[in-house]
Amino acid sequence: MNLKRTTLSRLNVNKFKKFNKITNKSLFLSYDWLSFLGELYNKDPKISYYFNKKKQIEFFLPFITKFTRTSTKSVSLPLCVVPLSSFHNLEKFISALRNKTDEVYFHSSNLIEGTAIVDNFYLSTLDMSKYSNSENLFKSLNKSNIQRKVLKAMKQNFTLIVDGNKKLFEEFENLQSKTRHRQGSPDYPKNFFKNLSKFLKNKVKIFGVKENDKLIAATVFFWDKNSNRAIYAYGANDEKYLTKNRGANQLAMWLGIEYAKKNNLRYLDFGKTPLSNKSLLTYKERWGAKTENCFMLVHPKKATKLDVKRDSYFFLIFSKLMRILPFNIYKFISETIFKYL
Repeated sequence: MNLKRTTLSRLNVNKFKKFNKITNKSLFLSYDWLSFLGELYNKDPKISYYFNKKKQIEFFLPFITKFTRTSTKSVSLPLCVVPLSSFHNLEKFISALRNKTDEVYFHSSNLIEGTAIVDNFYLSTLDMSKYSNSENLFKSLNKSNIQRKVLKAMKQNFTLIVDGNKKLFEEFENLQSKTRHRQGSPDYPKNFFKNLSKFLKNKVKIFGVKENDKLIAATVFFWDKNSNRAIYAYGANDEKYLTKNRGANQLAMWLGIEYAKKNNLRYLDFGKTPLSNKSLLTYKERWGAKTENCFMLVHPKKATKLDVKRDSYFFLIFSKLMRILPFNIYKFISETIFKYL
């Protein structure tokens, strides 16, 4: 395979269409998503591709490139929650990289010869096609932890919102920042959610729960009709309402799932879960999700590791520190380190 390379800036929307046979397989390969990544990392996404003798596209893989003192690290599709092996023959790609010096990182649901494992996760997916309608799907969910809490929330004086407007994304960004600070996780950069709305448009929606015009819980879903799936991307909640156990958090999640089912999407992806986070995995399983392994792989085998595992001692100490920092300092540090994550 003779790989060719270009960058997103060299392609306009019309030129990008020549890759449609592959890029239409996933939202995360789309022109809109790559434009979002370019804005987020302030880097021009690089693209490796290959056409066969019949001039048919057989391979297309984008990267965000990071430089260190000793090597070039190419990260394929950061923030993507679907493994590349779902829509690519990665064995062929690794074979084509045999004589390349770049360090290439990507997610795969299977191990590939010529690569090394950097990290591994669980992937959780709900197959909604097993249920004839959203009512039957709801009845299949865990009764005590999901059904009862959703029904309890429905009896509250909450306002339910399904939208993707700019004002709601700003409200969600504020709630998300407070949630991640409480969890000890680095926040997303300024305008992260504003740019999601800008580039993805109707492919991203917020499902919100409000009380007295205040957003108290919300989820963000991506809509990927080409791959017949909805993707749970982000969630946030007000700690005060969470401790009162009024079910707003579960209701925000159910609104997204119900919407996906009523719009005839087959799959709902719940994203990655670190192996050490058993409680999060259990939470996803209560929503009916089934679990499979996913690996962060790197080529070549001797490449240095990209980041620190989330269950490492260093990360646990870092997380505790982030939780106790004043909010303004927490925001500043998050903005500074995001590009290295």
